[in-house]
Amino acid sequence: MSDSIQLAPDVLYKLYVDDKLSKSEIAHKLGISYMQARYSLAKFNIPMRNHRQAGAISASRYLKRSQPVICPVCGKEFELAAYRVKRAKVACCSWKCGRILRLQQFRKAHEGYLAKHPRIEKVCPICGQCFTVKFSSRNRRKYCSDRCKGIACMLSLAKRSKPTKPEQTIIDMTNKYFPQFKYNGGGNLGVTLAGMIPDFVNINGKKQVIEVFGDYYHTVLATNWKKTELGRKMAYNSIGYDCLVFWEGEIKAKSETELVEIIRGFASKRHKKREVLYGFV
Repeated sequence: MSDSIQLAPDVLYKLYVDDKLSKSEIAHKLGISYMQARYSLAKFNIPMRNHRQAGAISASRYLKRSQPVICPVCGKEFELAAYRVKRAKVACCSWKCGRILRLQQFRKAHEGYLAKHPRIEKVCPICGQCFTVKFSSRNRRKYCSDRCKGIACMLSLAKRSKPTKPEQTIIDMTNKYFPQFKYNGGGNLGVTLAGMIPDFVNINGKKQVIEVFGDYYHTVLATNWKKTELGRKMAYNSIGYDCLVFWEGEIKAKSETELVEIIRGFASKRHKKREVLYGFV
């Protein structure tokens, strides 16, 4: 084929417009230089493509290239773009197969992690119950439940506090007249009942507790029903305990003899003995 036939306008128009070849591709196909192909297109008034149109044609060619791929989940053969085959290590035919494959990979990785990092067995220091924790949280989790964690927090806060003046009055009185009642307000005995720490507990087996209420804390700041006198008695009665409540103003107003008579009448009630003297209910 001669140069006149190769550079005919109809041939250039077919290659450039119909076949959508670039100038370099036309030059390579016709055996001419790039500048000669460009000059010939301008000579025969063939409309040139801008950068945007050329980029769209190049992208469409790139996307049309596909390769046959076999789905690793269902075994179905499908075609996938070449750039996705290179980018993705494993390709699936649908999103359902992709989800199944991710779950399989996650389970395999999780089983491998559990084989190297088994769960750790621990004993709860509050209730004594055995439980297992993840290897990653072996140093953080110390308690079996949020309830035991809250009890431990209450005990730690109670140990930091000191007996108030009304509590100290009742402590001196019980040490002198009623040795069966021991002070537990600071978590000294480690007894918690119904999620609360009673101030005084009967250690002789009777289900009896004594509470000392401050006038301001248990009246103005009593946002929880358990902080009130009726709520505290109801909570203890629900687990079989009798509760005696002394108010701060009552301790200040009454004499020691009157307070002793109140405690003596409360302690003389008949109750069943507890099998466990110290524990957590």
